[in-house]
Amino acid sequence: MSAELDMQQYLDLFLQEAEEQLETLEQETLKLEDDPSDERLAVIFRAAHTLKGSSRAMGFARFAELTHEMENVLDKLRLHQLTLSTPIADALFGCQDVLRQMAASIADGKGDSVECSALVKALQGFAEGSPGLMVVSSPAPSPAGPVDTAIPEALWPTLREAATQSPILHARFTLQPDCVMKFVRALMAINIVQTSGEVLATAPDSEKLEEEAFDRTFEIVFQSTESAESLRALFGQVSEVEAFEVKSWEEPKAAALETPALTVEVPDEAAGPGEGSLPASAEGAKAGGPTRKADSGQTVRVDVSRLDNLMNLVGELVIDRTRIAQLGAELAAKYGEMEVDALTETVGHIARITSDLQDQIMKARMMPIETVFNRFPRVVRDLAQKLGKDVKLEVSGGETELDRSVIEVIGDPLLHILRNSVDHGLELPDDREKAGKPRTGRVVLSARHQENHIVIEIVDDGKGIDADRIRRKAVESGLVTSEQAARLTDKEALQFIFASGLSTAAEVTEVSGRGVGMDIVRSNIQKLGGIIDLDTTLGVGTRFSLRLPLTLAIIRGLLVKMGRQIYVLPLGSVVETLLVRRAQIQTVNQREVIVIRDVTTPLVRLGSAFGSRGQEGHEDEYVVVVGIAEQRVGLVVDGLIGEQEVVIKSLSRFCGEAPGVSGATILGDGNVALIVDVNGVVPAGRR
Repeated sequence: MSAELDMQQYLDLFLQEAEEQLETLEQETLKLEDDPSDERLAVIFRAAHTLKGSSRAMGFARFAELTHEMENVLDKLRLHQLTLSTPIADALFGCQDVLRQMAASIADGKGDSVECSALVKALQGFAEGSPGLMVVSSPAPSPAGPVDTAIPEALWPTLREAATQSPILHARFTLQPDCVMKFVRALMAINIVQTSGEVLATAPDSEKLEEEAFDRTFEIVFQSTESAESLRALFGQVSEVEAFEVKSWEEPKAAALETPALTVEVPDEAAGPGEGSLPASAEGAKAGGPTRKADSGQTVRVDVSRLDNLMNLVGELVIDRTRIAQLGAELAAKYGEMEVDALTETVGHIARITSDLQDQIMKARMMPIETVFNRFPRVVRDLAQKLGKDVKLEVSGGETELDRSVIEVIGDPLLHILRNSVDHGLELPDDREKAGKPRTGRVVLSARHQENHIVIEIVDDGKGIDADRIRRKAVESGLVTSEQAARLTDKEALQFIFASGLSTAAEVTEVSGRGVGMDIVRSNIQKLGGIIDLDTTLGVGTRFSLRLPLTLAIIRGLLVKMGRQIYVLPLGSVVETLLVRRAQIQTVNQREVIVIRDVTTPLVRLGSAFGSRGQEGHEDEYVVVVGIAEQRVGLVVDGLIGEQEVVIKSLSRFCGEAPGVSGATILGDGNVALIVDVNGVVPAGRR
C-alpha cells in the first residue's frame, strides 16, 4: 500500500513539473518567433530535456519519444544547423498541445495514450533536413475529460459559477424508439429534479422539448439536495426510457479554435522559411502555473479549499471584531470611558491582529493575472493565422495580483473580447495598407491597480465600431424604434453590442457572428461586481476597459439607511455623497433629476427599488452618487451610517432571483444587511 502511495506522490510531482515546463515551452516559443536568440533556444531545449528525462523515469514512452524528437530539432536550431521557420514553430506548438493531452490522459489514469506518430515523423523530417515537401496529417487528439454535451456553450460560464455554490449534476436520457409522448417523459424527469432542487439548463431548451423538436436524447443540468443514487432510482421509474446516466457536470474542455487536422509543411531548403500552415490547436496554455519553477525550499503547495476555509473563518472573525467594538462603544457611552479603558485597549489589539491576519490570508489567495494572460498570445497567434491577418499582441501588467476567485471567472470574458478585437476590429493587411496603417495590427492587453480595484484594458488599432451601423442593427433586431435610435448618443448606441442576439458581423464564421457572447461577457463582469466600458473611434480603434474588485470575499462598503433597513453600497461604486434640499430636485420627463456642478444627474429612490417605504416629510435628502461606467446616478436614501468592511455572504439559491442584490452581510449588532448591486438597482433607462 505504501509503495502505491509513493507512486501516486511521484505521479503528482511529475504532473506538476510537466505543467510548469509546458508553460515555459509555450511562452518561450511564442517569443522565439520574434527573437530567435541562443539564450531563448537554450531555455526551450532545457525544458524539453527535463520533460524527456522525467517522463522516461516514470515509464511514459510516448511522452518521452515526442519530447526526444523535439529536443533533436531544438538542438539543431541552437547549433544553427536549422533555421527557424513558421512550419517548425507550428510543429513545436502542435507538440505542446499533444503533450498537454498526454498529461491530461495520465492524470485520468489512462497513461500517455495519445497518438503522436505523425508529429514524430514531422519532427524527424525537420531534424534530417529532408528536401522537398512533406505533408503529415493526423486527427487532432480529442480533448480529455467529459463526453460531448448539447448544452449551449453560452451557458457554460453560468453553470461554472453555479458550481462554486454547490455541486451540479448532469443527466442524459435516451428514449425508446417507439416512444409516442416524448415531452411527457422529459417533463417527468424535470419534475423529479424540481422536487428536490433546481433545473439550470436543458438540451434542447424548454420550448423545443415542449414541441418535441428533438430525436430521442435530451439532457438536464441541475442542482439537487438528493444524492445521485437516489435520483437514479427515481429516474428509473420513468417509463419508455431506453437508457440514462447521471454524473457530475464538468465543463467540456473545448479548444478555443478547433481545426480538424494538423498539417506540417517541410519546404525545400532553398526555399527558405515558408508560410505557416494551420496549427493543431489554439487553446493555448492553461491559466495556472508560473513560467519558472519556484524554489521548493521557499514555497508550499496548499489545497485551494484550505485557503477558502481560512477565508471563511477570517470573515467570521471580522464580524465578531466589529461586534466587540460596537459593544465596547455602547459600554463606554453607558458607564464612561474610564471604566472600560482596559476593554477598549483589548478591542483595539484584537482589531489590529484581525486586520493583519485578514491581510495575510488575502495575500495568500492572490495570484498574478499573468496566469490568465499567458494563454492569450498563443490564441491570438493561431487566430491571426486562421484569418490571414498580421497581429502583434502586447501584454503588460501581468504581475498585477487579484483574488483567485476573480481569476477563475475573468478568463473567458477576456478571451472573447480578444477574439472580437482580432476578428471584427483589425482589418486585413491589404486593407490596413490602403488606410495608411502598418500591415501588422496591434492589440494591447494591460492590467493595473487603481485604488481597491484592478483595471484591465484591451485596445486595438483597428477600424473601430460604427455607431450608426449599431443603431440600424438595433432597429432591425427590434431592440428600439427608429425614433428612439435617432435620439441616442453614440455612447448610448454602442451599448447595444452587449445586447443578446445583436451582431455586426457580415457573415457567420466559426469564430463569431451569431450575436452571442458580448451579453455573456457583460453579465459575467457585473456578477463579479465589476464594470465594463467601451470607447471607440471610427478608423482608429477600440478600447474595452474592465474595472474589477480585487476580491469577492471582503469589501469596504458604505452603510446607508432606508426606513428601518440597512443596505451596503460597495465603496468602489460610490463617487460622492450629498445632502440636498428637496427644492433642488427637479422633474424631467416624469423622472427626478438633480443638477450637480452643471451636470444633470438622474435620481433613483433606493426604497422604491426594493419596495420599501422611506421617511417622509424631511426638507433634506441624502443622495449617494454612484458610477456605472462613465455615467452617474444618484441614489436617494434616508441616512448615511458610515464606511465599514463587510464580509460577503452569498444568498441561497432557494431565495430565487433578487434583482439589485449581490449578497448579504452580518453587521456588528447581529442584523443582516443586503449588499446592493448598483447595476441591478438602476434600470438602463434611468442612466
